[in-house]
Amino acid sequence: MKLLIYVLITLAAGVGIALIAKDDPGHVVLSIQNYTIETSVVVLLVVTTICFVILYVIFRLLGIARKAPKKISRWSKNRKHNKANQCMVRGMIALNSGQWESAEQLLLSHVNDCDKPALNYISAARAAQQQGAHERRDHYLKLAHQLDPSVDMTIGITQAELQLNQGQYEQALATLKRLHAEAPKNSLIIKLLARLYIELKDWERLVELLPLARKYQAMPTKESNQWQKEAYKQLLMSAGNTSDIKHLNSAWERIPKALKQDGDIAANYAQQLAHCGDIDNAVQLIDRQINHHGSNNQLVDLYGQLQGSEVLTQMVHAEKWLGDEHETPALFITLGRLAIANQMWAKARDYLQRGIKQGAGPQAYQLIARVYDELGEVEHANASYKLGLERATNNTSLPSTPTRLI
Repeated sequence: MKLLIYVLITLAAGVGIALIAKDDPGHVVLSIQNYTIETSVVVLLVVTTICFVILYVIFRLLGIARKAPKKISRWSKNRKHNKANQCMVRGMIALNSGQWESAEQLLLSHVNDCDKPALNYISAARAAQQQGAHERRDHYLKLAHQLDPSVDMTIGITQAELQLNQGQYEQALATLKRLHAEAPKNSLIIKLLARLYIELKDWERLVELLPLARKYQAMPTKESNQWQKEAYKQLLMSAGNTSDIKHLNSAWERIPKALKQDGDIAANYAQQLAHCGDIDNAVQLIDRQINHHGSNNQLVDLYGQLQGSEVLTQMVHAEKWLGDEHETPALFITLGRLAIANQMWAKARDYLQRGIKQGAGPQAYQLIARVYDELGEVEHANASYKLGLERATNNTSLPSTPTRLI
C-alpha cells in the first residue's frame, strides 16, 4: 500500500515537472574546478531523483543485511519454540492416553526449547513411573528442581504422589512430612497424607489429620466422616485386643460425642467390652443406644448374642421394642436367643417362627431346630436343620458369630 502511494506521488511530481518544463525547460550550469556541466532543470531533477532512489535502495539493503542475523535467529527460535510446544501437547495427550513410552519421548524431545521445561520433566517423571523406571523418575524430578526451584512444591507433591502410587510408603511419608511443614494449609498435601495414613493403617495420625482435612476442604465431608468413623472403629478394636478395659474406655472417651451415638460405633464398643469380659456394661450400652438414639440390625443382633448376668431383664427390655420400627427379623432372632437362654422354649419357637416368616437367614433355622429338639419335635428339628443348611450353602456371606453366643 505504501509503495503504491509512493509511485503515485512520483508520477504526479513527474507530470507536474513536465508541464512546468514544457515551455521553459530551464538552464543549469555546474562548474567544478576545470569542469563545467550544462543541462536543463528537468534532466537535473531526473538524475537527482535516480541517484536518491539508488542511494535509498543501497541503505535499505544494508539495513536489512545488518538486521538479518537477528531476524533469522528469532525465526529459528520461534520455530523451535512452536515445535517444542507441539511435542509437549502431543506428549501430554499420550500421557493421558496411557502411552507411557511415547509420552516420555515426546516430552523430552525438545525440552530445552519449552517455556517451562520443568513442567515437561515433571510429566516425564509420571510417564517413567508408569513404566516402573524409578531411577529415571527421580532423575527427571531432580532436573526439574534444578531448572526451576520456584516449582519445588509442585515437584515435591508429584514425587510424593508417585511414591505413594508405587507403594513406597516410607519415602512418601518423609516427603509429605517435609512438604506439610512448609505448607501446613495445602489441601493436596493434607489429602495425600490422609491417603498415606489409610494405606499404613495409622489410625491415630489419621484421626489427628482429619480436622485439617475438613477445615481446608482436602476431601469431601462425607468421605471425611466415613474415614473418621472407620478410624475410631479400628482404634476401639485395637484397644479391645489388648484386653485392657482401661485402655478400651480411654479409646471410647476420645470419640466425639456425636459419633458415639452412631449405631456401628456403639456396636463395636460393645463387642470390645464383651471381649474384655465386661458383658454387663456392653448390654447396658446397647440398651441405652437403642432406647435413646435408635438401632440398627447389628445392635439388635448383638444384644441377643451377648450373655449378661441378667438375661431375663434383657429379654424384658427387648420385648419393649416390639410393635415399633425395631420389629425386624433381627429382633425376632434376638428374642428367640434370649428366650432360649431363659429356657422359654415355646416363646423362643414363636419368636423364631415370626422371624423366619419375615425372611430371617440360616441362623434362625439353626436356632429353631434346637428349640424343636428341646420340645421333642424331632421331625420339625430335622427339617429345620436341613433348611438351615440349604440356606447357609446358598448364602456365603453369613454374619460372623461373636464370642459368648447363645
